[in-house]
Amino acid sequence: QKHFNRRKDKRNLIQEMEGEGYTIVNNINNFKNSSSNKLGFFTYSDEPPQKSMGRKPSLEILVESTLKKLKTDNKPFFLMVESSQIDWGGHANDLPYIISEFKEFSLAINSAVEYAKNDKNTLVVVTADHETGGLAIKKGNLKKNSVSGDFTTIGHSGSMVPVFSYGTNSEIFSGIYDNTAIYDKFKTAVDQKN
Repeated sequence: QKHFNRRKDKRNLIQEMEGEGYTIVNNINNFKNSSSNKLGFFTYSDEPPQKSMGRKPSLEILVESTLKKLKTDNKPFFLMVESSQIDWGGHANDLPYIISEFKEFSLAINSAVEYAKNDKNTLVVVTADHETGGLAIKKGNLKKNSVSGDFTTIGHSGSMVPVFSYGTNSEIFSGIYDNTAIYDKFKTAVDQKN
């Protein structure tokens, strides 16, 4: 929220948005109960804490609530969801941080896939813009069901990132390609549906 109302240029973008008819909320119940079609939701005034330190609401709840709202509009939509703190954990070379964020992201992905299963006209694509930390699995023990990893950098690495897809036209996202091709693949998926 601070990037909207505590700016160097002294503008208060929240007040400006409200002047343009936006409803701004700061808790999940107000978000769920709002019928506004111009809705802003700030979960924290500054950087949110790690999931393992009690960040709420969960990404899963946010995805479910947002999909429910978008479905009531009865119009096609594009929703981008980011689990940004996976990246923060990579920069910090903090494996437990990354794991807790991935667990939350996995639940959010499951919510989106369940929506797509029920809707039968939704495409879900999961990917990353880059890898962070150069995380590598060093060793593991299948009998003990454990692995250990280590990092090679605190920055972004050149490792390829996967692209997973589910639902209508998901087959378009197979293969190996530059991440800038994802735009064209989305466009092809939409054009094939229309």
